[in-house]
Amino acid sequence: MISTVELSRFIQDLNRAARDTPEALRRMQVRVGERHFQLLSAFAPPDDEGRLRASLQKRSAGFGKEWVEKINKNQMEIGTRVYYASMVNDGHVVGKREGNKGHRKTDAGERKAAAQKAGKAWVPGRFFREQAEDAIEREMGQFADDFSKDALREVMR
Repeated sequence: MISTVELSRFIQDLNRAARDTPEALRRMQVRVGERHFQLLSAFAPPDDEGRLRASLQKRSAGFGKEWVEKINKNQMEIGTRVYYASMVNDGHVVGKREGNKGHRKTDAGERKAAAQKAGKAWVPGRFFREQAEDAIEREMGQFADDFSKDALREVMR
């Protein structure tokens, strides 16, 4: 049986958890973001300028800040502004494309078929973004466990 005093304390603890848990959530989001950048950098192929990998390591290669790191309450945006990152990830045609509809408006298979039809060379994608996403998903259980412990410490202090 729970007495009124114990129940009141329990309600106070729950209210404190609701107030303090966003701090623990923010810390977890930062840790997940840092790890995702590490994985993106590890899976990204080296490029001639070093620009892509530098942006994924959150450093400049002489072109200013090209990485994206936005953490909001319910979502995160992690990545790079390096213009050729999606071409390296998804694959691309070598040289100027005739009748270009835009890199993202057609899927890789259609772009590859169009390149072959036009007699252009196709550079296959490296899919480093998908590899990093798969790896971070495998690690999310540990992030969730760490968050639970962190949030509990916040509530109980």
